[in-house]
This record gives sequence, structure tokens and C-alpha cells, in this order.
Amino acid sequence: MARICYVCGKGPATGNNVSHAHNKTRRRWLPNLQTVKIVDESGTRRRVRVCTRCISSGKVTKAPAIVVDGKPFPRLILIIRWEPLWHFIAEGVFSLTALEFVASSSPSQTS
Repeated sequence: MARICYVCGKGPATGNNVSHAHNKTRRRWLPNLQTVKIVDESGTRRRVRVCTRCISSGKVTKAPAIVVDGKPFPRLILIIRWEPLWHFIAEGVFSLTALEFVASSSPSQTS
């Protein structure tokens, strides 16, 4: 993956290390890139690398966390059955209503 900011295009800068004896060796200054999840123009969630300057200036907004019933979304996937969930992903109907249907159609656990 290239070390380039997704928003501003900032990339590595080059120059010289200069010693006390004035010896010069080439070096690179890398941008401070962080991996963040965003929602792009088409509405899909993407993981991109953005420099901290763009994050702090508000040029990029992070994607909201998916929380269902007070639990993070990946934990909900581990609780429900997999077959109907993959069916909904293949159909392109991946919404909260589909997850509620899958959760309600799973057999109840009695102890």
C-alpha cells in the first residue's frame, strides 16, 4: 500500500541527513498516516490511509460504528447463524432489518 494520504495526496519527502562533518546521506520523511474507516460517495465503508493533518482539520469524517442492541457489530455476527447472513450479503440486502430477521429466525436458547 502506498504511503500517500487519501485526501490531500501528501507523500514521502526526500532530502539529506547532514552529519557534523557535513557528510550527506539520502533520507525520507514519511507522512504520519493513520488507517481510518470512512463512508465514501457511493455509501460504502472503506478503510483508507489519511494523514493526521486531514483528520484534525476535519477534511475527512470517520464512519460511525455499527452498534446493534448496544453491542458492536462483529460480535453480533458471532452470535447469530451464518447461513442466512451470507444469503443477505450475496443478495445485497445488508441492513438492520435483515439482521433483525436473522436474529429473530434463529432458534432460541433455553437453559
